[in-house]
Amino acid sequence: MKRILSEDAWLASVGKHRGVAIRILDIFEEMLENKGVSIPDEDRTGDESEACLYGMTYADLENAIEELLGRYYPSQEK
Repeated sequence: MKRILSEDAWLASVGKHRGVAIRILDIFEEMLENKGVSIPDEDRTGDESEACLYGMTYADLENAIEELLGRYYPSQEK
């Protein structure tokens, strides 16, 4: 998916911690895809277009990374 916003504008729109969490997950997604690994998740339907990290597995990881970033790098946002 092509992003229309600049990286800074995108980070401002989603929040810095969430944005960084998403970028970290992008790195893991690419590695998993290169290795042909798909992490199981209850939300999977079997569609070939589903990402390697999917559904609640992705959401739980994103939330955990965001929380960790907030703990170590508090910000004024929220």
